[in-house]
Amino acid sequence: MLHDQACLAALGAELQTGLTPVERMGLVGHQWAAVRAGRAPLRSHLDLVSRLGDETDYEVLDTVAGQLAFLDDQVCDAAAPEARASVQEWIRATFGPAWEKLGWTSSRGEGEDDRLRRASILRIHGLIGEDPAIAAEAGTRFEAYLSNRRALEPNLAEPLVAIAARDGDMDRFDRLRAAVGQAKTPQERRRFQLALADFRIPEAVERALATTLTAEIPTQDVAFLLIRLLGNRHGREATWFFVQREWDRLSRRLPPMMVSRLIEATSALQTREHRREVATFFRAHPVETGARALRLALERFDVNEELRRRAGKELRNWLAARPPVRRDPA
Repeated sequence: MLHDQACLAALGAELQTGLTPVERMGLVGHQWAAVRAGRAPLRSHLDLVSRLGDETDYEVLDTVAGQLAFLDDQVCDAAAPEARASVQEWIRATFGPAWEKLGWTSSRGEGEDDRLRRASILRIHGLIGEDPAIAAEAGTRFEAYLSNRRALEPNLAEPLVAIAARDGDMDRFDRLRAAVGQAKTPQERRRFQLALADFRIPEAVERALATTLTAEIPTQDVAFLLIRLLGNRHGREATWFFVQREWDRLSRRLPPMMVSRLIEATSALQTREHRREVATFFRAHPVETGARALRLALERFDVNEELRRRAGKELRNWLAARPPVRRDPA
């Protein structure tokens, strides 16, 4: 069932008082699905999210985080050159107060749900919203975490490592790469390994790509690292070039099921030119498990292109209609 504007306004006014966490998660998920399907305007979803700055349930926040990450990656560039900065400003204005209250460390009496909420807010506010204060502190906390795993609340490790990698230099890349081999648990190893794909500087992207051809990255993890690199807007073009250039070697390292997942992930490339390249390349280099994956990838190219065309304008108009963010005097 689609909610009209009046119904959404009424539900939005009672998000925290009249709806359970499951109902809130269902509402934002349903509205996002309606936007993706072209059955509801983007503003209907963004207005709901604007009311979730005080959300206390981490599962609701994680749902929103996935939606905002997609918006950031797929729609912002289609809206306007400055749209990503404006969306990030809105995210920080919405979720920043919650982060200021929670901070980096737990207070006495906090339960597991509170700690999970802190991690969700860090993901939204720090990773997607790119809060400058968090970015400035991430490097120091990352180094402390590498030296002593107890220096950081465990739930914060994944978003912190991703933030530190995103803004890191080659020295940090080398530190993280060494940490992969020194990881104490499989979860740690995977966290550090995937974060190698989050750096934005070209040299780090190239080095991360090169590792996929070596025993440093186990065969079962090669596709995961390449998929993460395709998800990095600063590395996806280089990754696609690398996949084509090194396909003979890569295909020998990729388990059949993971080849399919990699092919599907190429839709992150977004453009019509890339769609043609993906179709041409994998038809010229067929793999046994890849035919269905290629169809799905091409369909996703088309669906996301239609969404960008429609939602880009809607996002631009929504941002233009918002009141300016109030900033406290320095």
